[in-house]
Amino acid sequence: MPTRFLFIAQDCQSSTAEEQKSASYVDGDIIVESGRGGLPHLLKQLVRQGKELTRGDTIKVHDLSCLPVNTISLVRIFYKMLQKGITIEIGNAALVISPDDDRSELMRLIALLDQHWRHLHGMKTHPNQSKPGRKARLHPDQLVEIRTRLSQPGATVTSVARDLNIGRTTLFDFLRRYPESD
Repeated sequence: MPTRFLFIAQDCQSSTAEEQKSASYVDGDIIVESGRGGLPHLLKQLVRQGKELTRGDTIKVHDLSCLPVNTISLVRIFYKMLQKGITIEIGNAALVISPDDDRSELMRLIALLDQHWRHLHGMKTHPNQSKPGRKARLHPDQLVEIRTRLSQPGATVTSVARDLNIGRTTLFDFLRRYPESD
């Protein structure tokens, strides 16, 4: 059954926790108080209370000024929540953003803002297109050349690795990744 969480966070220029509760609380809401912590701390607060966000749940905030987080981070957090099927409700603006809404342009706008920020800052938004870690020292195109070198009389993995200016382990791992097909 979907749950509604009223997230209470306070910033030096926001409404007090009591003002937020009185303006936004509806019977059945579960109050999650973060004090001066922001929306990124929401999940930690829920775990402390023994609860977890699931598809169909709603996160309510009284006002965006109650969330001490920069706008870009806020867009990214909202986007992630919407992707997980969490509805976002901003009380003082009477705005409800649901992942299942017919207002797909709003969801698209949030997604585009997230992509735009990631593009500007060089972040990878498609992990399938990039690999984490160091750049590969060997490429599959070199496989034929390496196998030819290894088949020469007196050639060892150590000597070939030295010629390629790589470590033996790197070469062994590469050969294990691309076994000879008979």
